[in-house]
Amino acid sequence: MSTQRRRQQAGLGLLAILPIILLVLLFLVVAFKLIPVYVQDASIGSILERVASQADAADGGARELLARIGRELEINGIQQVSTADMQIKPGEGGGYAVSLDYEYRKHLFSNLDAVMRFSHHVAVTRR
Repeated sequence: MSTQRRRQQAGLGLLAILPIILLVLLFLVVAFKLIPVYVQDASIGSILERVASQADAADGGARELLARIGRELEINGIQQVSTADMQIKPGEGGGYAVSLDYEYRKHLFSNLDAVMRFSHHVAVTRR
């Protein structure tokens, strides 16, 4: 009789597997909604670094610097931020300090949103 009981109780039942499946699905939904935001933020950071590393980036002044960054954002299709969100302050040696601090809200489901905060700071120097 004990072997017959073991056969009946072997493995996970549907009620035990269902919460595991729901948790995996929840994780996948959140990942699919948040990963693109982090990818775009990485693109924003690389754009700022690329413009800051250009030899003549600081030569045209703050407006020209913002125009370059704006063109790069537009080329890459980034709509999370604009040049209006950026702060440019005079830096050392006639250069500039560009900073970008922003929040991004992403709707997940029902009444649940994710709020992500990002920050980028680059120094643009005259060469």
